Amino acid sequence: MVMAKRKNLWTKQQLRQHVQVVSGELPPSIVFYNATYLNHGLKKWVTSNIWVYEDRIVYVGDDLPEKHPSTEWIDCEGRCLVPGYIEPHAHPFQLYNPLTLARYASQRGTTTMMNDNLLLLLGLPKEKALTVIEALESVPCIHVLVGTI
Repeated sequence: MVMAKRKNLWTKQQLRQHVQVVSGELPPSIVFYNATYLNHGLKKWVTSNIWVYEDRIVYVGDDLPEKHPSTEWIDCEGRCLVPGYIEPHAHPFQLYNPLTLARYASQRGTTTMMNDNLLLLLGLPKEKALTVIEALESVPCIHVLVGTI
């Protein structure tokens, strides 16, 4: 059995950089301050400051980093932030084109879709099925294709 390669693992260097940001040695890329966000663990809305370094949230809390010219500051007063939505299981081909669904969903906050497209892919010639899989990879949404061809 071949394991799928995980795209989003942090390297040791990235983890060191995250620690450097939190300790004040590196500036964050973006600071969302006065941010009201949905805390899944607490199951409630919380107001805090959120620091992002490159494409990762590295800190959530009351503190603010020192001002730095390379840091983008976004005042979120009166706004609500929510994590990206995950569609845990869908059969999009039964009602619509999986590619157009992925484009539509990704524009509205869905970041990951677990799509069972096996029956769709099995009904296509192998070359066309591979083309569909490649097209789905072009959408800014993570797809997990269930089944094999």
